[in-house]
Amino acid sequence: MIALNKLKNFVILLIGIFIINPVLAQKKAEVKVTDLQYAGNKVIISYDIVNFDKNDRFVVWVDIYLANDSLCKDAQSFEGSIGTKIKGGNDKLISWDLKSDNVFIDEKIKIEVMAKYMESDLGVGTAVLYSVLYPGLGNYKLSRKKPYLAVGAAAYTFLGISIIYNSKYRKNFDKYLASTDINESDDLYRKTNNQKLSSRIFGFAALGIWVSDAIITAKQAKEKMTERSVSLNQKKINYFFTYNPLIKGPSVYFSLNF
Repeated sequence: MIALNKLKNFVILLIGIFIINPVLAQKKAEVKVTDLQYAGNKVIISYDIVNFDKNDRFVVWVDIYLANDSLCKDAQSFEGSIGTKIKGGNDKLISWDLKSDNVFIDEKIKIEVMAKYMESDLGVGTAVLYSVLYPGLGNYKLSRKKPYLAVGAAAYTFLGISIIYNSKYRKNFDKYLASTDINESDDLYRKTNNQKLSSRIFGFAALGIWVSDAIITAKQAKEKMTERSVSLNQKKINYFFTYNPLIKGPSVYFSLNF
């Protein structure tokens, strides 16, 4: 019985490693504006995307706010690391052509770089179906993270062990029924009970992985389909451009909010 208790603890530990750990390992990306410059009627915006996974892709855009906090709808001419399928990393540049948009800076404006994770084209039902066929496959299709494939390996390993123990249990049970020796019968009876219990432990462990992974996959797929805006500037620095009458042109400054 002590051995069976250790077996239960081992199975629970493995489930924790294969199911809980991949979920906790996820992290949220952040967008940080690092610099703003004005050159030849163009505003050059430098920014970083940090805390990203290599398979993450982002939709990046720029919001320009006027002095009255209204969105500048004329700001359309952007080039550089902007749009869809943007990878994470540092030293990304976006240029805004004020002349092409007929925008003249004569008031304070605020520039914000926005980003969100790209929506997955894999639906919730399809992702869950993948996970039913092979636990972890649905989440792998969503994120391309190979550790998720280990979940399926664990599930099928537990299922295989359960089948093996069940086969042994049935063979020994038939021997137990046919045995006429009391000592042999007692030994076979103990074996059949232990093997039956072991088969159930591994079988329920495999089922637990299947069900847990299907639930987690459905949740992950829903999150991927939801537009999630990543954090902007963690230091709460607002960058501004404003018209400077001394130099008769735009100048940049920033303020730090507490």
